[in-house]
Amino acid sequence: MKKNFFLFLFLISIFPYTTYAQDEKKPGREIIEREKLDMKSFRELMECYYAYYFEYPKDMETFIGFEKCYIHSYPDDWPDDEKDLILNSNIPFFEHHKDDIQIVRSDSDVVIRWDDWILYDALNPWGDPCELSEYLSKYPDSFEPYYFSVYRRLYYPRYYDHAGKAIIVIEELDSLYKESMGQLRKKYLKKGKFILPVHTFVSRKETLPIFTPFEYQPDIGLHYFCKKDERFESDLLFFKAFEDFLKDFCLTHGIARMVFLCPEYTPVRKNKVSSN
Repeated sequence: MKKNFFLFLFLISIFPYTTYAQDEKKPGREIIEREKLDMKSFRELMECYYAYYFEYPKDMETFIGFEKCYIHSYPDDWPDDEKDLILNSNIPFFEHHKDDIQIVRSDSDVVIRWDDWILYDALNPWGDPCELSEYLSKYPDSFEPYYFSVYRRLYYPRYYDHAGKAIIVIEELDSLYKESMGQLRKKYLKKGKFILPVHTFVSRKETLPIFTPFEYQPDIGLHYFCKKDERFESDLLFFKAFEDFLKDFCLTHGIARMVFLCPEYTPVRKNKVSSN
């Protein structure tokens, strides 16, 4: 969905994706001329894939499945001529050549090529929430411009089903999550209780939190997204109530995994503060 994509993006993953699309009659298998492809939409959807998964697809078949589901989930958000190019030119072309298109991934960078044609080449270092948080902690002066642009894209969680596919239609989930988080913060993070973010930096005389990327799975619990084997532990009632909410939220809505940003809080001022 185009407007949600730009909101997501960087904010802001289908069948077998969570929002199920009906199979369409495929256009002919003939090779579509390059000039007929809509490469702008291809790049936008590739960035959208990354925004849902924090990585690029391992192959074109994976991307095509995402592309179809995304278009079917939000058909009214694409101009008819653009949607027609995606469905009748881009997708048939990529399906025909999917075994010949190479996707070379390295961390958050990717090069996608077909023969000598570079379809997509991205150096995407600040789209990764782990890299952003790490560099903000070390070099706040240099990376402050990324703070609002990237964190805005990562404001809402990413949700994944039991097949590991990102859930595309998320408006209702986002609304419930935002409402519940607001209630938890209001109840447990009251002013005057000395509960503060652990990691912060100062920008224009304002102290801003550096958010920690978290991952939650009902059978594992809350743990660090960037340190996969390290479970998050806290004595704060806020995080105990937060985990209870996450478990109920996931089980109710068929969510197997969530990735989201949240400040780490402490009742004692032990903040690591950097000045801008």
